[in-house]
Amino acid sequence: MQFIISLFSVVFLCAMVTSCGDSHSPLNVGDSCSPTDDCPGKCQLGGGFPGGICTLECDLSSECPEGWSCVTKSSGICLKNCDSTASCQSEFGAEWVCDDEDLQDPGVGDGWVCIGQ
Repeated sequence: MQFIISLFSVVFLCAMVTSCGDSHSPLNVGDSCSPTDDCPGKCQLGGGFPGGICTLECDLSSECPEGWSCVTKSSGICLKNCDSTASCQSEFGAEWVCDDEDLQDPGVGDGWVCIGQ
């Protein structure tokens, strides 16, 4: 009987330890982040990215998620396309605006994306 109680205790302890492991789930592109977060690409921080944003490095907009464009900032990162500051603020917060930025894509010029002010 003592063996069964000991075995049960070990199994219960193992279950508790594994369930208390890292409960941090990976973030998605567009989520706010800090340097220690698990972004799919990188956590872009700084004045143009209030609260940080999970984004991807890119050379062309085709490398970005649908509805995102590759801009020249930080040697090429994906930012969300927009048509109004209100849409940026509702998704990312009051410090974000819809602004005209240079795109990485050759011959394309500028595009409207959400970026911090």
